[in-house]
Amino acid sequence: MKKQSKFTHCTFYNGFDDYAVSQQRFTRDDAIGLYIQEQLPGNHIKEISVGQAWVKWGYGYDHEQDKPCAAWWIQYHMTPRACPVWVFHVTGTRSPKFEEGYTIINLKEWREKMRNESKS
Repeated sequence: MKKQSKFTHCTFYNGFDDYAVSQQRFTRDDAIGLYIQEQLPGNHIKEISVGQAWVKWGYGYDHEQDKPCAAWWIQYHMTPRACPVWVFHVTGTRSPKFEEGYTIINLKEWREKMRNESKS
């Protein structure tokens, strides 16, 4: 049995995607709800893009602080000891060519779907 990663969810800066949620711990709909709660509270964003990637604990260089650092890093290919994640960004904030492989979620429709599922 594969060991579950310690990663749950995290905000990422200065990259393509700005949030990641563990696929080992959350369903896609739960991850979308978490992204909205953590990153978009009270925001009037209409669409978000959801993709799949991996995160891995590793060492890199923080250019803003000009020093080495240890952190979670998003990877767009599978490597040993990487955790599968749902990755998010607001649709329309990136070049359309980078949306390939992502699912665009209309938040109004998604919220309606969640309300209907909770009633049944």
